[in-house]
Amino acid sequence: MALLVGIAVGGCVALGLLIFFSITLNRQMLVKHPDRKPYAWGYFLALFTMTAGVISIILGLIDYSHDGWAVYTGVATIWLGALLYRRNRWAWFLFVLLQFNPGGWIINGTYLWRRWSEMDGMDKVPGGSTSTSRSGGFISPTRLTAWWRNQSAQVRGWIFLSGVWIALVWIVVMIFEPFGSELYSEEYIKLIFIMSVPLLGGGIKFTYDRVVK
Repeated sequence: MALLVGIAVGGCVALGLLIFFSITLNRQMLVKHPDRKPYAWGYFLALFTMTAGVISIILGLIDYSHDGWAVYTGVATIWLGALLYRRNRWAWFLFVLLQFNPGGWIINGTYLWRRWSEMDGMDKVPGGSTSTSRSGGFISPTRLTAWWRNQSAQVRGWIFLSGVWIALVWIVVMIFEPFGSELYSEEYIKLIFIMSVPLLGGGIKFTYDRVVK
C-alpha cells in the first residue's frame, strides 16, 4: 500500500514538474520568437514521451529476461520525444499516427496542422545564425557545448555533481551489494530515489526560485 501511495505521489509530482517546465520553455520560446504560435502542449508531449522512454528502459532492466524488449522501445521513445522537442514535423506526424486513438488524431493532428509551417529550422544558435549542425533532430555537439557554456556556474555544478553522485551510488551498490546480490523491483525504486536526490533537490530549488521567491 505504501509503495502504491509513493508511486502515486511521485507521479503527481513528476506531472506537475513536466507542466511547469513546459510552460517555462514555451515562455522562453515566445520571447525569442514572438511571432510563433505557443508550443507549451508540444513541449509537454515531448517531455512526457522522453520520461515514458526512461521509465520503459528502467522497467526493462529490472526484469531483462522477460521485458528486455522494453529497453529498446524505451530508447526509440526517447528519440521520438527528442524530435518532438526539436519541433520535427515528421516526428510529429509519426507521433500522431502511432496513437491509434481518434481523439488523439483529432487534437494532436489539428495542433500539428496549425504549426506545420513553423516546424523545422526555427531554432537559432548563439549569434542569430541558423544551425546547420544537426544530426537526426538531436542537438549537435557544437550547440550542446554552447548551451553548457551559457549556463551559470551554479547550474553546471549541479549537473556535474548530480552525475558524480549517480555514478558513486551505482558503484557502491555494485561493489558492496547493500541490497544483496540481486535487486528486486522495490529495491530498484529505492535505488533510483537515492540516485535522484540531487536532481530532485535542484528541481525543487529551481521551482522555488521561479515560482515562490
